[in-house]
Amino acid sequence: MTITLPLELVQEMAQEAGIGIDEDDYSGDETGHVYLRYSGRGMYGRECLGVVGGLSDLIKFVIAVYDDWRSYPENWPKGFIPGQLDSPVTDSMGRESIYYWPAIRVGEEEA
Repeated sequence: MTITLPLELVQEMAQEAGIGIDEDDYSGDETGHVYLRYSGRGMYGRECLGVVGGLSDLIKFVIAVYDDWRSYPENWPKGFIPGQLDSPVTDSMGRESIYYWPAIRVGEEEA
């Protein structure tokens, strides 16, 4: 099951986590960014949510999501639970990594 998170909500979580956001293509020279349209190995062009940087960037983003979901569950799409962020797929991007979730997309409306 694929979940689509609203763009505005993901932007807010990145801000709360104190990390940037790459809305188009990842340029490869920023770290600590939420990447909205990552297409990982074996995804055949499908895009998903990812976090580029170190483990601390991933943890800050996931904590922001958990805190917001716990406080305002009505803002989150039906079927989303923060536990879906517990096991990201990881790829190396040179000096940093990308942690991504193939089943979580970013868009305007729920899939």
